[in-house]
Amino acid sequence: MLVGQSHDKHIRFNHMVFNNDSAIAQVYHNDLIMRNILSFVTDIDDRFNIEVSSSRLHFLSKTSTWRFKSAGDTLSLTFKSLNANVSVEVGDLCFVLACTTMNTRRNQLSRKTTQPVKLMSILCHIADRFAIKIHNVRLGGVDREYQDKGIQNHQLIITADLLRFINDRLKIVRSISFRHCGFDEGAIKYRKHDLQINILK
Repeated sequence: MLVGQSHDKHIRFNHMVFNNDSAIAQVYHNDLIMRNILSFVTDIDDRFNIEVSSSRLHFLSKTSTWRFKSAGDTLSLTFKSLNANVSVEVGDLCFVLACTTMNTRRNQLSRKTTQPVKLMSILCHIADRFAIKIHNVRLGGVDREYQDKGIQNHQLIITADLLRFINDRLKIVRSISFRHCGFDEGAIKYRKHDLQINILK
């Protein structure tokens, strides 16, 4: 689908082809229609390319929903690969990133008390776009289908910066579940005194 490319006089929309500049302009300048179109663009790279094409499309994209094929109300950090990287998922999006685990803490000369910078950066970008949709957070563990494939739980270490991110950036989260996680001392203290979200047992 071509969006915002005014030099092309053919645009496909709902299986109809418009060959008229005025028809294209009517669609392009109708905020309701454009937001509906953009909501179906759920590939983050495609969405980014649309946003940088014009200031109007940037604004419309930022104020449009994301119609994921799978539910977009849960942010999960689980293990789905043979290495110790964690899969960060929301809706159809998935990022595989290094995280703080029991083994990585053990292999460090000094005890790690935070998550890797890249992981926290990606989480902040996710919050910028999807915070108004995320109601639940799932941390750690391996789903049954991946256990059957031989994927092991690398025991995600819950750190204070991870809990602080959830508490401060995901304002409508109703619950957090922890599966086979370890807790850093700072996280234990933060969970006890500062975390404002219901924890599922």
